[in-house]
Amino acid sequence: MYSRILEPRGGGAIHLTLEGYNSNITFEVDSRCRRAQIEAYAEVNSGPTVEAIDRLALRESSEGVELVLPAEATGGTMISSFGGTSVMNISSGVVVSGGTIAIGRGDADMMINGKRIQVRGGKTYINGKLVEGDDNGAAAGDPPAVIHLRAILPPGSSAKGKSYNGDVHSVGVTQVRLKSYNGDVRALGVGEESKLKSYNGNIAVGAVGDARPQVWAETYNGDISVLDDNVRLRPKTYNGDVLYPR
Repeated sequence: MYSRILEPRGGGAIHLTLEGYNSNITFEVDSRCRRAQIEAYAEVNSGPTVEAIDRLALRESSEGVELVLPAEATGGTMISSFGGTSVMNISSGVVVSGGTIAIGRGDADMMINGKRIQVRGGKTYINGKLVEGDDNGAAAGDPPAVIHLRAILPPGSSAKGKSYNGDVHSVGVTQVRLKSYNGDVRALGVGEESKLKSYNGNIAVGAVGDARPQVWAETYNGDISVLDDNVRLRPKTYNGDVLYPR
């Protein structure tokens, strides 16, 4: 496993934004933490993923601290499909209309209905197995691995997370804005007004103590679960259920 720790210049509570493609993002508040730490790691020891981690840099301003993992760092092409129409990053020359996907140039790495579809060197693979090309049963090569972004934050910090093709979780962060385009969103220990959104995944939310925060939760294809009675939920789901504690 390759790992790197990034730290902002100052200590104390911060507002942190993490954004990544093909990335799982986690925020955690630790009462012992005095200075935020962001760990970027992947289950590899060399190659393009390690190079992408080494290029990561924090951006700090009066509005907070930001770390963005660009799509090209993980070789990914983001596709979100709703009702037969898809919207995406087109850095690889991909065009989608209705249920038809056309890749105009370059390689692509996408998740559709739980299947990983890769286009590399003119060959197409589904879940690592060659389905089009001239190498019988070949593997999909060595595409960049998933990069995990994990932040440990001092108390009083707030967080904003966005992932394309990955989960976004928070634990103990009282105010959050979490969004995933193809993954689950989970916020535990919310204490202030927060917003959660997933375009193709489930949402779960729980409050801290008796805070009774107001939480907006929206998913286009998944369930919304409230884990305790202290959340004042404002739910919206287009294809799923809203589940309350019994």
